[in-house]
Amino acid sequence: MVKIIFTFVISFAITFFVVPLIIRVASKYGISALSTEHSTHKKYVPTLGGIGIFIGFVVGLFFIKDFFPLVNKNFFNHFLGLVIGSFLILIEGIYDDIKGANYVKKFAFQITASLVVIYFGYNITFISNPFGDNLQLGIFSVPVTILWITGITNAVNLIDGLDGLAAGIGAIVSLIFIVIAYKLGDFTGILVSSLLLGATLAFLRYNFNPAKVFMGDVGSQFIGFILASISIDSFFSLPSSPAVFIPIIALGLPIIDTLLAFFRRIMIGSHPFRGDKKHIHHCLINKDIGYKRTVFYIYGANLFLGIAAFLLVILSTNFTMPILILVCLFILLTLFKIGYPGFLFSYKNGKKEKYPS
Repeated sequence: MVKIIFTFVISFAITFFVVPLIIRVASKYGISALSTEHSTHKKYVPTLGGIGIFIGFVVGLFFIKDFFPLVNKNFFNHFLGLVIGSFLILIEGIYDDIKGANYVKKFAFQITASLVVIYFGYNITFISNPFGDNLQLGIFSVPVTILWITGITNAVNLIDGLDGLAAGIGAIVSLIFIVIAYKLGDFTGILVSSLLLGATLAFLRYNFNPAKVFMGDVGSQFIGFILASISIDSFFSLPSSPAVFIPIIALGLPIIDTLLAFFRRIMIGSHPFRGDKKHIHHCLINKDIGYKRTVFYIYGANLFLGIAAFLLVILSTNFTMPILILVCLFILLTLFKIGYPGFLFSYKNGKKEKYPS
């Protein structure tokens, strides 16, 4: 327990003290988040704050290398790929936040980063089936792993639309992973998730509304990349277990929001990678419930899904299907409760969407 607390404190402290330096540099050189037709902010806010999350995580990772004899894993063999892959995500994110990168360049970097961690052992070789035999992926192992990593990386990036939203979701999912990894006896998962928890919570000090800094694509993509990698290492490798559903449920909000975005854009004839103001958080903002309440509502929904994921671990497999049904019902009822289906057609109905400046 002391080592876990130390891990958390190290990443928290480093991020906490590095982010103000990034704010000063970004402000000095005018590196800010551009206000576009898809933005919810109008004022100048420095960006690249996600670099602080990256530094807090990676430096903390090297601080804890002496702990790894406890988990019988060679530190450099197991985590060098994670560091290299994260660095590629960092480079692409910085370029995107300063110059702007199209989706081709983004996917090129993300796929390359995925191949790096796959080379170092982060690979989905089978799909666990708690109701029967596992599904061996064979030659499809690499494509499925790339799809998962790039999918979650972009899902967290897409949900980063309000102050504190992506960092808060990253912190909540990290906490969920820590609790579940502790229950499973996965010390590696606990340590790595603790690093991300510390870094994201420290960043929230500067990013919660009204934000002093944005994490930018460099931060949101990094969080998604790390969460995807943790889930492969800690949960997808458990045979004949409902643990395969843990990351899917815990990351349910970003996943659902991304799938909805992808399909609605195709249905209206828009490019699937072109941004819009039709995300779940936009829907809540449009209901005039307030900026902070919107963020807290999403936090609450994310926490509910996290509890459902935890129940999969502590209850017998007889409860797996009822929990999955409950999760699906919760998501559907929530979307209808907030009026999301009608919100998608608000342009046609002549309704004016409302966003804070």
